[in-house]
Amino acid sequence: MNFKKEELKKSKTFCLYPFVHLNYKVDGLTAPCFRSKPVSSSEENDSGWNSKEWTELRSDLLNGKKNENCKACWDLEDSGVGSYRESTLKEVGSFKNWWDLQDVLNEDFSIKRGPRQLELRFSNKCNLQCRMCGPLFSSKWETEYREIKDDLNELGIKYNRESLGPKLSLLGQKMLKDIVSWKDSLEYIMIAGGEALIQDEHLEFLNIISSNAKNITLEYSSNLSKLTYKGVDYIEEWSKFKALVMKVSIDGDPYIYPYVRKYGKIETVVENISRLKKAKNINIERLLGTITVSAYNIERLIPSIEFLLENGLLVHASQVSEPQILRTQVLPKEIKEKISYDAGVFLEKIDEVLERYLLHETVEMIENQRKRVIRMVNDCLNFMMAEDREEDFHKFLKYDATLNGGESKLFEYYPHWKNYL
Repeated sequence: MNFKKEELKKSKTFCLYPFVHLNYKVDGLTAPCFRSKPVSSSEENDSGWNSKEWTELRSDLLNGKKNENCKACWDLEDSGVGSYRESTLKEVGSFKNWWDLQDVLNEDFSIKRGPRQLELRFSNKCNLQCRMCGPLFSSKWETEYREIKDDLNELGIKYNRESLGPKLSLLGQKMLKDIVSWKDSLEYIMIAGGEALIQDEHLEFLNIISSNAKNITLEYSSNLSKLTYKGVDYIEEWSKFKALVMKVSIDGDPYIYPYVRKYGKIETVVENISRLKKAKNINIERLLGTITVSAYNIERLIPSIEFLLENGLLVHASQVSEPQILRTQVLPKEIKEKISYDAGVFLEKIDEVLERYLLHETVEMIENQRKRVIRMVNDCLNFMMAEDREEDFHKFLKYDATLNGGESKLFEYYPHWKNYL
């Protein structure tokens, strides 16, 4: 097969993920990225890496066909928002070194080697119960979901695999077995949760890959509420690896954080960020603050960005797309207009803001943050305005009330919302 990189980079369908990356879902299925729908079972053919479903997906994306498994990216691109697919075409980070398709791709679209990059969740064990999350990704959620399942079903929210039970530990061991066989070829491992830093499988995983640690970059999505677990100091453990990328899930400024991230303590997170920044023995490639943008927190988008800047974090955001009643698109028109206006005022004075928070940073860092902030704000606004789902605003409020035992407390944070009922 003969594929030219420059032509693929112009493609409207090609994505590098299915050729280099494997994402384990928490229920045993696999996919080329976390946004993709599951492609095949991890119990077959090396976690499905070269299964019929995976090879068909690669063929489709190489030949201009929009595979249905990648619908999340198609929707984002249709809304004018940058997608994960597009990010792989920019030759940044590890992706710039992973274009050797001629060498690794067989005629049947199978791959001659294992994945270079893994994305995994050992289990849904978590110490928080974030309001935009669910039982698949939080054990706290899983417990409460059993009590409110019928109420959420009435709102059209169903988690068909909400109770994973003993399967979680079996899946964790299956992933660890795969990692044993792939450890010498892995270059980048992305770890999410639950909360990986409080999971036993995570400790076993670190031990397995320790022999190749100097060649592996670890990337975490973490609430960063813990930096030690069962006597293990992660600051010391991470010093053994090539590099560390930490995405701290914050989801709001101190005003809205306690409500969105139930059981979370922002003070602890700030302390751990400070400790991580001061660690001289770790090669920290990137330290990001992530905002998962939903109807819960988009009104606090600007204060949240300033909070990330204040704590020396690269700004990062993702949009909640499921459940759909949590999308920012459900907000009434007047609220959206206010958010857009505030964002516009903020962007007009972006240089003044950056000067205030990044006074001692390099010119390169300031410009990086400037581009990130502008792109982040515009992406959030574009997604919010891409669709009018105001008819679901009352469902969003009812969802919140369901999580609170019958009463929405959002009006305590956004009292003016009462005007739009």
